[in-house]
Amino acid sequence: MKTYLIPVDFSKASINAAEYATALSHQTNVSHIILLNAYYVSIYETSLPSPDMVLLREEDIEQNAADRVEKLTSLKHRLIKMLGLELRSVYI
Repeated sequence: MKTYLIPVDFSKASINAAEYATALSHQTNVSHIILLNAYYVSIYETSLPSPDMVLLREEDIEQNAADRVEKLTSLKHRLIKMLGLELRSVYI
């Protein structure tokens, strides 16, 4: 089984890389494309003020995570339309 693991940070470059890998999969006999978006919230971001003296609230962190899931799902559906391959979203 051939699999592409594509890290996505939602920049234009990562979106282009995902689309390129999807198009390239026709030539390389890929059976799975995995989109990976990893995001780490440091304990210090929630307990210590930033240089702007703003603390991240739990609601802000959860909203950010929900926004990333929505963007990843949207990208997944766009790539599914391109190929019809099985795509998985990985949330870390």
